[in-house]
Amino acid sequence: MGDFKLLKAKKRVTCKDEPLVGVTPRVLEVPLENLMLTADNDWMMKRYPKFKKSIDRLGMMYPIIYTNMKYYWLVEKRWPKDTYSGIPIPGIAVHTGNKRVYWAKENGYTHIEGYYVKTKDEQAAIVRRTFMAPSSYGQN
Repeated sequence: MGDFKLLKAKKRVTCKDEPLVGVTPRVLEVPLENLMLTADNDWMMKRYPKFKKSIDRLGMMYPIIYTNMKYYWLVEKRWPKDTYSGIPIPGIAVHTGNKRVYWAKENGYTHIEGYYVKTKDEQAAIVRRTFMAPSSYGQN
């Protein structure tokens, strides 16, 4: 078994919106080998170079947000599917943080810090505290 290498976030959040008002969500160490991306590759590669410069210099600001197929609300639209059958692949996948996960895999990490969510409302409450516009990369 290879060495354990964790990509840690610099910041944690306490949510201010329902259903997580006043909650500091628990951060988990997520194995990258099990984590699927949900972003379209063209979309991600268009945004990745600017993001890469930022994370190379500043590190990862916030944990990613991930879930499993049972709780994901965009299965038909974005959940990874088998190339031949088109059937959704069971497991865990990124909701927010596809570029961070891609970067971590490219840089030899085995795990990444993440928030596990079970509802769109939980995801939205965390995103409201963690969203970084691409124009802000490198500004923090």
